[in-house]
Amino acid sequence: MRKVSIIVPVYNSEKYLSKCLDSLVNQTLEDIEIIVIDDKSQDKSKEIINEYYAKQTKKIVPIFFEKNKGQGYARNVGIDRANGEYIIFVDSDDYVDLEMCEILYNKAKEKNFDIVCFDINKIINGNLKKQALQYDKSIEGDIDLKKRFKIFKSSGYFTTRMYRRKMLIDNNIKFPIGIHYEDSMFNTLTLLYANTIAKVDKGMYFYLIRDNSSSNSYNQERLYDRIETTELMFKEVNERNLYKKYKALVDYKYINMTVGNIHLCLDMFKKININKLVYIKNNLNKNIKNIYCLDEYKNLDLVSKIYLKLNMISPRTLIVLDKFYKGIIKINKRV
Repeated sequence: MRKVSIIVPVYNSEKYLSKCLDSLVNQTLEDIEIIVIDDKSQDKSKEIINEYYAKQTKKIVPIFFEKNKGQGYARNVGIDRANGEYIIFVDSDDYVDLEMCEILYNKAKEKNFDIVCFDINKIINGNLKKQALQYDKSIEGDIDLKKRFKIFKSSGYFTTRMYRRKMLIDNNIKFPIGIHYEDSMFNTLTLLYANTIAKVDKGMYFYLIRDNSSSNSYNQERLYDRIETTELMFKEVNERNLYKKYKALVDYKYINMTVGNIHLCLDMFKKININKLVYIKNNLNKNIKNIYCLDEYKNLDLVSKIYLKLNMISPRTLIVLDKFYKGIIKINKRV
């Protein structure tokens, strides 16, 4: 068994892949494996992977798909293939600190933590922006309900967490397949199943933000997958009988994701798809009862409450009032 397995899904990443792999093969922790999964790239990514494999046969495990399967499927193959005590996910256009594996593994082994979190550095237009997570070392130890709430309410990325492989395998935690933004369900399940957690207050992941990345896309149908991942998350938690135990947590996440999905429909497309807003409304009615009585609704900011309630009453009315509201904002900016 290796100490750490690093899973890297690759698709058309020839411009960035070498920098990513350099940061992995040169890790100060020697006992690692780097599972590089080429998802039928159409560029020179496969050749780059083979070049690194030829030089690092003891570290790199190359896997090549004959058909494009998507990132979720690729990461799941990586989990199944992994032989490490812990697993880290790295995207092929990003890179990491050379001491990342050593620092995280040493931290994890202090108490065999299920998850070890760390901070992120964002590269925006070539400029480095450090971003600490919204929680620090005070969360360390056994995870009680209060700590889970704190983590759930904070921004975080699955790429800035190292996971104990046994936790993933024992609870069959995988990424959904054939859908974008597949990390929502994975993040939720890992945070519900984990019993212990630790935090390293150091930015060790370098996240490259590009103009054509999915997080910066506009008017693209794949954005609607955010709605589907929200529903998939809620369904999965229920099917695993976790909802009753963590109802307040799941309601909080579901309601906040739903608010985000409403704004997505209104803000990210030139032509608003009313059917999507109706779909959101119907699912919310089906999944959460007496929503206006819940603290998770009452604690929303005023605008979020208004938008959520308007969509529940009439999505068509919401569209009209949203356009009016945005028009007023534009006029005020000109004044």
